[in-house]
Amino acid sequence: LEETTLKPAAHLTCVDAPRGEVDEVIQDYWDAGIRHLVAIRGDPPGQLGGVYQPRADGYANATELTKAIGRIAPFEISVSLYPQKHPESPSIATLWTASRFSIKTTSPRCRDSWTTMRLGPMGSR
Repeated sequence: LEETTLKPAAHLTCVDAPRGEVDEVIQDYWDAGIRHLVAIRGDPPGQLGGVYQPRADGYANATELTKAIGRIAPFEISVSLYPQKHPESPSIATLWTASRFSIKTTSPRCRDSWTTMRLGPMGSR
């Protein structure tokens, strides 16, 4: 950070890690001078698109992760979201309700939400 004027946004996932370990990483980012985190749940370990099983001693989802970030330090926080229905969501309405809740629980520090879109050739599905 001392060598650049860029302002990094560190991505943080809660997959396969206990809360205490994730909390230490959050504090380490703050101590290093990073002030913007992108909170993502992340994909299940070992299999992209598999069913996510949170650790009993870990954060269950990005909403819990954003709450922890806000509790530890006053970061700017971005959250990720799917532009379409998430494979684990029962409906698009449920997905958007959860996304709004993640944003509201970290407000006013939650500055935006990030998503990716996969675009194919015109007319492809």
